[in-house]
Amino acid sequence: MTHEVKVGEIRVYGADISVDQPAPTDLFAIPRKTAAELLLFDPQASVFQRVKVSGQIVHVRDMEYYMTDGRSGLRFVTKKPETLMAGDQVEVVGFPELSGASPVLREAVARKTGAGQLPEAKSLPADKLIQSDCDAMRVRVKGVLMSVRGTQTEQVLEIQNGVRTFVARLDATNGLVESLPVGSQLELTGVYSDRAATGRWGRTYRPLNCCSIRRRTSKCWRARHGGRWNGC
Repeated sequence: MTHEVKVGEIRVYGADISVDQPAPTDLFAIPRKTAAELLLFDPQASVFQRVKVSGQIVHVRDMEYYMTDGRSGLRFVTKKPETLMAGDQVEVVGFPELSGASPVLREAVARKTGAGQLPEAKSLPADKLIQSDCDAMRVRVKGVLMSVRGTQTEQVLEIQNGVRTFVARLDATNGLVESLPVGSQLELTGVYSDRAATGRWGRTYRPLNCCSIRRRTSKCWRARHGGRWNGC
């Protein structure tokens, strides 16, 4: 015997098992909570205890779903692919993770209860781009296109608004971006993500999962003053 502890590996021999709480017959038969209530102290809460929320899906990215309950945003990650889409109204049950800007439900199970129009996007001025309470919410921002790069699944736009820079992600099938010259002034509507992303030269950005782009103007632009963009 080495008497060493192997992290993540525990073996128990000759164990007796007792059930403290049986598995529920209906996962959705628990009280509903709002996203804001999940962030409040609850002595009865546990990361091993499922919670239920309801709201409307505003964006889908693989098996990660962004949703709002009308006041706050949150995310849920399903155990398997679902046929849900933006606009669907859902009830969701999952295990809460509260380490980020907004709650995330892991191992989630969702059921559709209806569908409707997406909520109106909140306009964010240049001096208020960094807002953690907007995480997973629909927002509208303006900025200057600095660069475009693409992968097989998405197109990534680097946008500058005042002294702030952020990235906007679009589905790769959207052909609009290919015709946009650097320096175009854009208005973008999408779902805010407070998770920082690393871009060129190691700079940190806030991603925007973009739903639509409106081109405002296109001018000649040149870079100076450490990467800030100024009109020619």
